[in-house]
Formats: sequence, C-alpha cells, structure tokens
Amino acid sequence: MTLQSGQIQPITSILKTYSKLEIADFQRNYSWSTDDVSELFEDIRNTTYTRDRHFMGCLILHETGTGDHQRTCSVVDGQQRLTTIFLLMSRIRDEIAKLDTKVIPAEGDAFERHPNSEINELLFDGAANKPRFTSNLLLREMFLTNMVNPGHTEPPDRDHRQKAVTLPLRSAYWKLRDKLKEEIKDIPTDLAKLKHLTKYIDALQQLDFLAISTTDLNESLDVFLTLNNRGMPLGPSDIIRGLLVQSSCNDSDPSQITNIHKKFFDEWAQILKRFDEAGEDQSSLDQFFRYFLLATGPSKVQKKAAPKEIETRLKFKNRVTKETRTVAEIRITSEAIWKQIIEMSNTWIDIVQPPTDFDEDMAYHLKILRSVADNYRVLLLNVFATGSPANPDEKKEIVRLCYVLTFRYYLNAGGAQDLETKFQEIGQRYVSSGESDTAASQMITELQTECNIAMDFDNKFKDGVQGFAKTILHGIEKILRSKAGANALPWSSKDLHLEHIAPDTSTEHWTSTLFPGGCTEDQYDDLVNQLGNKTLLDQTINKRIKQSPYGVKSTKYLNSSPLITRDLAAIQDWESNEITLRNTWLAEMFDKIWNVDPLQASTVHGYTEWKLLSKGE
Repeated sequence: MTLQSGQIQPITSILKTYSKLEIADFQRNYSWSTDDVSELFEDIRNTTYTRDRHFMGCLILHETGTGDHQRTCSVVDGQQRLTTIFLLMSRIRDEIAKLDTKVIPAEGDAFERHPNSEINELLFDGAANKPRFTSNLLLREMFLTNMVNPGHTEPPDRDHRQKAVTLPLRSAYWKLRDKLKEEIKDIPTDLAKLKHLTKYIDALQQLDFLAISTTDLNESLDVFLTLNNRGMPLGPSDIIRGLLVQSSCNDSDPSQITNIHKKFFDEWAQILKRFDEAGEDQSSLDQFFRYFLLATGPSKVQKKAAPKEIETRLKFKNRVTKETRTVAEIRITSEAIWKQIIEMSNTWIDIVQPPTDFDEDMAYHLKILRSVADNYRVLLLNVFATGSPANPDEKKEIVRLCYVLTFRYYLNAGGAQDLETKFQEIGQRYVSSGESDTAASQMITELQTECNIAMDFDNKFKDGVQGFAKTILHGIEKILRSKAGANALPWSSKDLHLEHIAPDTSTEHWTSTLFPGGCTEDQYDDLVNQLGNKTLLDQTINKRIKQSPYGVKSTKYLNSSPLITRDLAAIQDWESNEITLRNTWLAEMFDKIWNVDPLQASTVHGYTEWKLLSKGE
C-alpha cells in the first residue's frame, strides 16, 4: 500500500515535511467568495484570542518528489483553504514590512522575536528560498508576482485577459488586505502593531489538517473522488474531469501518467478559456456536462448525477446485461469520451456565442434563445457536432424551429423539463440515424409537428407574457426593419429597455386617461402590464419620460431607434381600447413570425399599417 494513514497535523509540520506544495492540474481554479475568505479570517482572528487549535479539514496530497531536502507534493484536495492561508501569510508579511519596527524585544521569559523572518519561513523553503506553495497554471504568475514574492506589485484592479478566472483570487487578496489594515489602523505604535500581527502568525501555526498522502497519483485521486462524492463542495464538472483523468491513466505506463495529466490540464484550460470569453461561468460549465450526457445518451440525467452517469458509461459495455469493460477498455472509452467533450464544448460555445461566419438570421435566433432558455442546446449539440449530416440550410431551419417551438411551448405553459425531454428524444433519433441523408429532414419534420401548438393569445398577451415581452417585441422589430430595408437593431439588454407606454406606476393623469370612471390599483396594474402596453425604447429616452403624459412620450418616440416605437407617434391618444387593439396586433404578428412556415413572416405589418388594413383602407 502506498497510501499513508491520515494524521491530524499542524500546518507547520506539513510545511516542514514538504519543501513545495503545488495544486494538482485537474483541480478547478480558486473560487472562494469574499464571504468564504472573511469566515476563515474570523476563525483565525478568534484563535488569536483563544489560542486554541483550529481544525481545517482534510488535505489529500500526492507525493511527487522524495529527495532528502526536496520532498514535494501535489495538492489533490485543499486548494481553496491553502491558497487563502498563504495569501494571508503574504499580507501579514507585507503589513510588517511597512512598519519601522521589525523586532519584538525580549520580555521576561519571552525571547526576542523577528516576525518577518518567522512568516518568511512559512512562505518560503529556506534551503532554496523558493515559495512553498504555488497555485495552478492559470493563476500561478499572478499569485507569485503580485501576491507572494517579496516586493511584489499589487494585483491589477482589472485583468482583461482572464477576468473571470483571476477575479476570485484578486478579491480574496483585497479582502485580506483590508481586514488586516482595519485590525491595526487604531493601534498607536509600530511595536504594538507588530505584536498584534505576530498574534496572527501564532494563530496560523495553530491550524490543523487531517493530512492523507500517497505516492500513487491514481490512489490519491480515488480518495479525492470518494470524499467528494459524499457531499464535499465540488462541482460535477470537477468530479467528471477527475474520473476521466483517473480512467485514462488506467493500464498506462507509469512514466506516461504525468504527460496524461498535463494533456488533460492543457485541454481543460482551453475549455475554461473559451467559456470565460463567452461569458459562461462555473454553473454553465456544469450545465454543459449535463447536456453533453443528455445529447449523447438516452438517460435522463440531473446535474448532481452527472458524475455517476460517467462512471456507468465507463464501466458497462451494455447497461441492460451489465457486461463490464476491461481496464484497458475503460481507458480507451475514457479517452473517447474526453475527445467528444472537447469537441462538444466548442460546439456549445458556437451555440451560445455564434461566430461571425454564421448565417445572420441563425445567429439572431441563437442569441434570442440564449436569453430565454437553454434546453434547446441538448438538440443543437448534435446538429452542430463534427460529422453532423445536416447541411447549412438544414441547420438554419432547425435553429429557427427550435426558436419557434421554445416560444410557443413556454407561452402555452409547457414545462421546461418536458421540452428538454422532447429535444433529447428528437436528438437521439437524429444520432441513431447515423449519417443518413434524410436525418436532418426527418428532424425538421418532427420539429414542425411539435410546433403546431394552439395558442390562447387573448389571455397570454393580457398576462404580459412574463419574461418574453422584450424578445417578442424585438422579433417583430427585426422583421419590420428587414421589410423596410433598415439595418438590424442589435439585441442588447443594456441599451434597449422595455418601456411601459402607460407607466407601470399609476399617476392621477394616467389613471383618469385609462379609466375615466375610476379604477382600483389591481385594475390599473392588470391593464398596463399587458403586452399591448409595452414597447422597446432607447435607454437614454426611457430615463427621461418614465411617467410623462402620452403627448410628451409620443414626440420622444419619433426619435427612438426601434421602428415599432416610432410607429406609436402616429397615435393621438393612448387609452385602454388602444392597448386592447395592440394586443390583437401583437398576437397576429407573433403567429406569423413564430410559425412553422417561414414565409408567413413576410406578411408582418407595423401597427398603424395593420390598423388601416384591418379597416379595409
């Protein structure tokens, strides 16, 4: 057995045992919130008063070097705590460096102390004067250059290259800096400040860990996965990645295991980079893994069960007969799954952030879909996958039908889980057809059938279509601009606001305009929150006219970017019957745009034109 029995040890003992602790390649980035950092700081702060030992939990270590003075290890579990502790050590060192007094003189039985030397012994290996702890590859340069090395410059307020990756680490650094400054700001002398900071050095040495070490990488990973499958706080993507790393090392030459880990880490870093650039966070990454499993198999998988599904796919050749794979077969299967994950992660990013070479209409539909739902991605992961038999025109129509189905399904009170199941089942039939020339056309036919949902427009649009109002108005605006030969109006939640024509907060003027005979607050709210009372408006105009009378609003509408809003300037008065009539117009336009037949969109008209046509003028 290479596994060493777990022993509760002070951090000083661990640092004396190992000259260097590194974060394992398959670990996620530092992700503690400032609340987590504050909680640990308060625990250590309390220890400065109680002087009690403080248990920090489990450390899983994989020994990577065993020389007499160069015993090193990789931290398989414990990154968040160790990173924060070493950040605190470096901040204590930096605060001490600002003081004119650096030595605590001997008093009574107490010897003279040199706190700066004491903290540096914790931070650096004395023999080589190298940092004892290094973060993972993505954070290492900032961690050392801007936080740990003596005379460092502070981390930048902004990191344009890897903002989401480095932000938690930078935030932790600033939080600890501010906490320590607050601790000593009212202490009158440098000597007293030095003594107070030294209490924190003593408290750090009171921290205990249950340290489990092994000389076998797969064995340490097995311990890590076992603990984390029992409720420790890791995301599904972390555990899945660990399982695949472990399985890919099975039956491998021991000399190649490090290279396998490095390959996984490098490829994982690329996935993280693309997700970060697309504005996709850790939750989105975990969601991707779940949707990957839904897109590549028939099982219904919830997020927390995703690692178990990966284990099942690795273990069994056949789920029904329970025929198991050999160790070598598990390794080959793991490599194949990982390759597919890499390919589909790129597909996922193309779906959520369409590249510039995508068809303009298809890119628009994908952007709008991203703002209202996500389960359509289960289907599109296969449609846009490498080797998909769908041609560009078929892909465009499949995306449009996903757009149509998603809107019609949700507005008809369909459940997200049911729609997800539909997308998964249609996608599985698409995959099972192989590279058949008719696979995409069969999928289109299925989607068209699903889109034939009868809509109760009167009630839906009176309810205000919560969550869909802006996207419906923008979809109509897109068609109106296309027919008018105008440039597309970009989809932007920042610059384009949802405007209540009659304001959502009642005023005496608006109440008497809409309800000459008087009304209750509920009656007013019910009317103004109908879709017919909503439009799109530039942010700058929206801020200036919020509760203004309609005469003032309509003149401003003339200068608005959306045609759907400029059109309102032709209306003389905004009364309750106008809202009801505009509901009817919106319902008709919705039915033309979100329609199985794409040609129906060509019959869309603006509101005032539609009113004239309805009167036969």
